[in-house]
Amino acid sequence: VMLLAVFPFEKRVNNNVKAFNDKLDGYSPINLGDNFVAHIRQTSTGLYVTERNGNVCVSNGVFDNTQIWNFIRNSDGTYTIKSHASNKVMDVAGANYSDGTNIQMYENTGHDAQKFFLYYIFGSFYLKSVGDKTVDVDSNSKNVQLYGCSTGYAEKDRDPSAFNARSFD
Repeated sequence: VMLLAVFPFEKRVNNNVKAFNDKLDGYSPINLGDNFVAHIRQTSTGLYVTERNGNVCVSNGVFDNTQIWNFIRNSDGTYTIKSHASNKVMDVAGANYSDGTNIQMYENTGHDAQKFFLYYIFGSFYLKSVGDKTVDVDSNSKNVQLYGCSTGYAEKDRDPSAFNARSFD
């Protein structure tokens, strides 16, 4: 079983919380292997990341192909995240790395908008786009999107946009 937490985060510097916006000072992307499969679950709600009509959102666990994700490691250290339902990959819409940009499903072109780094910080894993934004969930619409780190993560107060993912046999 592999656990992943994916959400905006912060770093404690001299007992102050420093939000990450552009760089992950002092941290490096990690390698979890060349290819693994996972369900991705939002910790606070228990909802699962789901491909729905070409979009990415969170919904109740049905554990079908719309909620099975293949993480494929690229030569640059990023991961492409492919759905088992359509064989399309997570894609930052329009390669626009602004806060609130939708994560959609798209044919795999190898473009940077389809690449995400994994980080391991404070005992959890995080997804970050090549455009230096973290993966987040809109609490109203349940849509998966990019968002800067202003909502943050503190060790004792986990952000509600956290994901918890696990591999399966």
